[in-house]
Formats: sequence, structure tokens, C-alpha cells
Amino acid sequence: MSRLFVVLGLLAVSLFNLGEAHRYKSPKYRQHFNIKQEAEGSFTREEADGYKECEEYLADPDNEDLYENAANETGTAPNGQHHLLRRHKPKPAAQICNNKECPVFDELESAGCGYETRLLARANWTTTMVDLDRPEGFREAYIRLYRYSSGDNNDRGEKMSFLSPVVERYWLDQNGEVVNARLLVYIPQQFQSNPPASTIKEVWVHEYPDYKLYIRAFGGYREDPEYFNQFALLKSALERDNITPFPYMRLTAGWTHHGFGRQRMEAILVDDAYM
Repeated sequence: MSRLFVVLGLLAVSLFNLGEAHRYKSPKYRQHFNIKQEAEGSFTREEADGYKECEEYLADPDNEDLYENAANETGTAPNGQHHLLRRHKPKPAAQICNNKECPVFDELESAGCGYETRLLARANWTTTMVDLDRPEGFREAYIRLYRYSSGDNNDRGEKMSFLSPVVERYWLDQNGEVVNARLLVYIPQQFQSNPPASTIKEVWVHEYPDYKLYIRAFGGYREDPEYFNQFALLKSALERDNITPFPYMRLTAGWTHHGFGRQRMEAILVDDAYM
């Protein structure tokens, strides 16, 4: 009997850890290894970002690259958390998409510096609303999408890869305040033409049209103060090139597993002509 309790206890621990592996993690989640342990490779800053940075942004001390000295010998960043608060080179999108399926998009030539331009192809995405009044709203939305992909909450019980990026779509009012938010995950190409239906009303499959996107990459986390500043830098770069983004939508995209090694976050604005 005692052996049975031991086995059941080990099973419970395993299931708990499985849930932890797929959590929508906060910035306080422990970084599982020092960022320096993940090989940076030979890519340049321009290759990592996906665009040429503006000279004035490079000269800004708040935008400096602290990859080499941000983490000490214990693997803890200077802010006391277990990830880098300051920016480091993001993981290149091309490197990510060479190793796993990504949404279909074309890279377009940008008119100037400081941003990448993409044409995102029409496609089906799993979608759910985020309850912004709940402290765990984003985590709960993430779990709903994950359960759809795992087969628990779709009508065919199909197990689909949970692909990157995880996209947060914010709808803004005239004052730039957030009105509502959605969480989106791209449906694998294998299921694009006939995706399974969700069995819960909180999750649905939505076909989004082509979007022309303007993007800045960031090597930290959504919660880092410098990440939000990427939207201001992006707007400034677009204004220089006389480009008007749609003012009532803001997107963020997380391409990498939160808390594990080199990150790639993107701050995204949509071309006004595509709305």
C-alpha cells in the first residue's frame, strides 16, 4: 500500500511540473539557465533584430546592449530577478523559423531604419479574450488556447503543435488606453484549411486577413519597462518615413519559451491601409 502512495505521489509531481512547463509565466519566473549559456552564434545585431537600427537609437544609453554583463556569476540579473532586465540581442526570427513552423509572412523592404516590415498572410488563428480585470487573466487565456491545441477543447480531439509566436492584440481608445485584449496562436498549416472547432465559447477560430506589419524586436520580456518603450521608438521611426500606423491597435508577439534562454519579443503596429 505504501508503494502505491509513493507512485501516486510521483505521478502528481510529474503532472504538476508538466503544467508548469506550459504556464504563461511572469517576469519573476526563475530563468532556468544563464542567458550566456545559450550560444549567440555569429549573427550581428542587424541580423538579430531583422532590420538596421537607427544611429540615434544606438547612441541612447537606455538602449545599450548589456548582454555581456547583465547577469552575474549566480545567473541573476542586477534587478534581482532571474532574467535580464536590460536588452540583449534577441533570437533571430529566421533561426526560430528554421527549427519549427511559423506563420506565413513575406519580408518587405523597409523605407528606413529602426523597424522591419512584413506582410502577414491571411490565416486561421485560435483566439480568446483576456479578462484584464483578473490578475491571472493572461495565464488563463493561455491555458484555454493550449487546451484547444492539445485536443482537450476541440471537437475532433486533434493534438496540434502549439506554435510561436503567442500574440497579444490590444484594442485602444482615442486616448491610447487599452479597451480589450485578445490572445492569439497560429494554427499549424496541416489544419489551416479545416481547423477543428472549439468546444468552449471562450475560444474560437478566427481567420485574420493579410496585414502589413511594422516591427521592432526586443531581447527581454513583455513585462520589462524597456519593452513598452519599443512602441514609442517604432512610432518615431515610422513618422520619419511618413508612415501612418493604425492608431487603435497594438500587438506584441512572443516567439520563445518564457524563462528559457535567449528571448525574442516583438512590438508591432499595423499599417493603417490594412484596417
